[in-house]
Amino acid sequence: MTAIVDLLTAQIEQAGLLAPMLGLLVGAVLTLTPLAWPSIPAVVALVGPARAAAREGRSAAVSGPRGFAVVLGFVIGMDGVIATLSAAFLGVLVLLTRAAVVLTVVAIILLTVVAVRLLRADSPAVCRRLDALPPDPLRAVSAGVVFSVSGCPGCAPVSAAVGAAAAVAGPLVSMLVVAAFALGRAATLYVAASAGGRWLLPGDPIRSRRVDQVLAAVLLLSAAYYAYRLATGQVFTTLPGEGELLP
Repeated sequence: MTAIVDLLTAQIEQAGLLAPMLGLLVGAVLTLTPLAWPSIPAVVALVGPARAAAREGRSAAVSGPRGFAVVLGFVIGMDGVIATLSAAFLGVLVLLTRAAVVLTVVAIILLTVVAVRLLRADSPAVCRRLDALPPDPLRAVSAGVVFSVSGCPGCAPVSAAVGAAAAVAGPLVSMLVVAAFALGRAATLYVAASAGGRWLLPGDPIRSRRVDQVLAAVLLLSAAYYAYRLATGQVFTTLPGEGELLP
C-alpha cells in the first residue's frame, strides 16, 4: 500500500487542477498503511469512551465536530505543517531525509516503551499512557508537530513529498493540495479511531484492559515494521536522484 502512496504523490506534480483530489487520496491511503499505525492509538485515546475515566472526571469522550476538529488539528501539526513548509522550501524535505535513520530509531524505542508500559499496567491505562491529543484543536497542532518526528517518522517524508510536489503548481494550488491532504488524513484517522473506540471500549474494565493490550500490539507491530524498514535499507538519507538528477 505504500507503493500506492508513492504513486499518487508522484502524480500530484502533473495533475493540475486535479492535484487537490490526489492530495485527499494520499491522506486517506496513508492513514491505512503501516507507516501511520502509531497515530491510531493516540486518536483512539481521545475519542474512545474510556477516555472519560482518565481525565477530569468527564462522563463522555470527545466526539462529534469537536472531536474531529481536534484530530484535524493533530494532523495539521503532524503532516500539514511539514507539507506546507516543504511546499515553500524544499530544504525541509532534505533535513527530514538526512535525519531519517535517527528519527526511525527514536520512533522504534518510543513505540516499544509505550507498548510495554501499556502491557504492564495494573489497570486500564490507554487514556493516561497515550494522552497525546489534548481536547483542544490548537494545542493538538503542537502535539502533532512533535508526534510527526517522534512517533510517526514514516509519515513525515510523505507529507514533505506532497508539499514539494504541489509547490510546482503554484502557491494557491499547493495550499489546496496540502489542505486536502490533511483533510483526507484526518477524516480517515477519525473514522478508524471512532469505530475502534466504540468497538473496543464499551466501559467494561476488563474489556478496557484488553484494549490496552490491543493498542500495545499495534504499537509493537509499528515498531517492528519500522525496524524492518531500517534493517532492509528502506530508510534513505539521500533524496531520489541525488548525485545524478540533483546536486
